[in-house]
Amino acid sequence: MDVGVSLNTQESYRYAEFYNVSVEECPTDCGSERCGKQTTACGTELDCSPTCDGGRTCYDGFCMTCPPLSENLTRAECGTHMQICTNAEGQKLQVHRTLGFAAPSSSHHCAENNMWECRSRSKWSYLTEGKDCGSVTDQCGATVDLFECPRTNDRCQDHKCICHPSEFPDSWNCGSEPDGCGTIVYFGTQDGGACPNADDVCIEHHCCTKKTRSSFPAHYNCGTATDGCGGTVYFGECGMADLCNEANNTCYTPDVPPVNWMNVEGSCQVDGKCLTSQNYPENYGNNEACTATVAGLSAGPQISVEDFQTEGYFDKLYITGQRYSGTISSGTKMPAGDISWRSDFIVTKKGWKLCVEP
Repeated sequence: MDVGVSLNTQESYRYAEFYNVSVEECPTDCGSERCGKQTTACGTELDCSPTCDGGRTCYDGFCMTCPPLSENLTRAECGTHMQICTNAEGQKLQVHRTLGFAAPSSSHHCAENNMWECRSRSKWSYLTEGKDCGSVTDQCGATVDLFECPRTNDRCQDHKCICHPSEFPDSWNCGSEPDGCGTIVYFGTQDGGACPNADDVCIEHHCCTKKTRSSFPAHYNCGTATDGCGGTVYFGECGMADLCNEANNTCYTPDVPPVNWMNVEGSCQVDGKCLTSQNYPENYGNNEACTATVAGLSAGPQISVEDFQTEGYFDKLYITGQRYSGTISSGTKMPAGDISWRSDFIVTKKGWKLCVEP
């Protein structure tokens, strides 16, 4: 029978010769040299003591005599240490001795200092167990914060995100709102939450019918009013001389106060619609001064010159900033405005008389 290939040729060999071969009997008990659970070559299961007598070390199912461990290694909780040990037959073997004791839990890992170190689990590992939210205490006693729930109305119940949709009033008949669970809720009977009437507007989820010009009294002819839905209804504008009565939205013509002189101060005299220098038509005095203004709502009042005789250049009258001095013809028109008059200390003349016209 072919059993292999010759080491010297490529031809198959049909026999083999064995020399100095001895066959040991399969052990039936542990004896004093075996340790731990093991299966013999014959398939026999042996349940030997996990420890050896005489301070020996159990390694690979046999008791070994090993050098004593250092003080640091005797305090070790985990890991291995390589030693040269001797078996029962006096043979020197390289042995990796197990230090300390078994891991207290699956979360413990052997650190470089041969001490058990508990490593907290990540929140991702709890996610594979179906725990989405909240917090848990792991085997190391540490608190692990899990994920935040993604939706507005999510509530964490038994580490699960359970969403509770928002409830809305039955009276809402337009518009839309998110329900807090990822769904948009539309109100009313129309698509997209629209109001039934095209001219209606949705205000705070209630359809509002806007007022129009015809909703108000026919005599309204100026100003504005609210349309009841956040908008404005316009009624028109008044003419140039009229004003709008906002109380009843009607135009009216205001009473125009008469044009007159006001705020007269100093050495000037009011004579009806006219204003004169002191002592007019007699000469005014030295070092005189006065101010005045024209009042009234007339569209364009004017000042008409009836008489104007002052010392040229030195005695001056200003009207809205324009200087007048010397002699001005009677009937000259000037724009109405603020007046300022001053005479110097030497020459005096007849003076001036100015009247206002609407």
